[in-house]
Amino acid sequence: MANDLIDQGIDRLLSHDPGMLRCPYQLYTQARESRPVFWSEAIGAYIVTRHEDVVAVARDTETFSNRDSAIPGPARRADVAAIEKITRGLAEFDDARDDYPFVDFPQVLSDADAPAHGMHRRMVLRALSAKRVRALGDVISAICDELVDAVLPAGRCELVTDLARPLPSRVILTALGIPESESPAISAMIDGIGLPVGNPHLTPEQQLERLRCHRDFSAYFRQLLADRRREPRDDLVSVIANAEAGEAQLTEPEQLSLVMQLVSAGHETTTRLIAATMLHLLGDDELRRRVLAEPDALGTVIDEVLRLESPVQGIFRLTTRPTRIGDVDIPADAVIWILWASANRDPEYVECPERLRLDRPDSKSHLAFGHGQHFCPGAQLAQLEARIAVRTLLERLPNLRLDIPADEVPFLPSIVMHGPVTMPVSF
Repeated sequence: MANDLIDQGIDRLLSHDPGMLRCPYQLYTQARESRPVFWSEAIGAYIVTRHEDVVAVARDTETFSNRDSAIPGPARRADVAAIEKITRGLAEFDDARDDYPFVDFPQVLSDADAPAHGMHRRMVLRALSAKRVRALGDVISAICDELVDAVLPAGRCELVTDLARPLPSRVILTALGIPESESPAISAMIDGIGLPVGNPHLTPEQQLERLRCHRDFSAYFRQLLADRRREPRDDLVSVIANAEAGEAQLTEPEQLSLVMQLVSAGHETTTRLIAATMLHLLGDDELRRRVLAEPDALGTVIDEVLRLESPVQGIFRLTTRPTRIGDVDIPADAVIWILWASANRDPEYVECPERLRLDRPDSKSHLAFGHGQHFCPGAQLAQLEARIAVRTLLERLPNLRLDIPADEVPFLPSIVMHGPVTMPVSF
């Protein structure tokens, strides 16, 4: 019976059942209790659900390769084949056929293994140092105020589209050195590029939109990287374009891949974190009062939301040799899906896992930003953006309320990414 329920839950998740997308956690609980490690034919991966096992896999980078962490290899190859079929005979893509997604693009940072991963990570950490992130605080505050000012006269807005989404996009593009006037166009490209992550149901029209976004993104950043090689500035693109001795000497395709990964990560996950945090706060007046009254409470709330509603539900690994997880033998070259979101709610790891608690002593020990060598290098920036955005919204819009029932808020149609898509609000 339990096995049937789990298989049915996976099918509902893959078919983008609204209730399952919003709350897949009963499915994860059933798996932890009865099949903590299991093969899913529908996903094409061994799924790992318990905290202990998830951490063990994340730590063992020799047995579990990080290649294809967002889209596993077989899916990527099928994707390339489908793209070739869709675009065959379309001259508009002739100049883009050497770029991903027409070919398997170079794997960098989160998709790379040692030693390349370490070099990429050091480069990004230098560009996103604690000092640099703190310096972005005033920029983040100014953007938040500007976004609130724009919607204030109407007395209502769509919180994700008007507030939560533009902020992280503009912040990461500022860090990259992109002029503010070009931010909307780049953001639209990233929206299109991210369509297939965790979503196997793209229409041919969506595929074409995605490919045009890839083409335009590559053309824009190829030119920008060339400009920064000639005339470096104090921005992240210049760091990537002009790696110093001892750092990763990246090819142009690797540079493009790294820029794409940084923009996508800085854009999507923080949007969902801000939206999910606001969804929790709008449904709990007492929690809102405490956040406004207690300066330290907001940081804990954000950590708890990260644990409860991990924007990245899980990532993929590839076995380099036969291994064993729990009591399951796994062959070499097998795809593994480690579920951060399930591990974060494992009662063996955390007390009262379904509750948001401000008195949780280990609130920062969640796995929402990953674990081990691949811990997200942008974690500090994401948390700073969320803290400033949420506080700005609560302080400047004290009568903020959701215009639809919380259980009707739609969530992303993805098994990998998680969070509200739209949140109509009034104030």
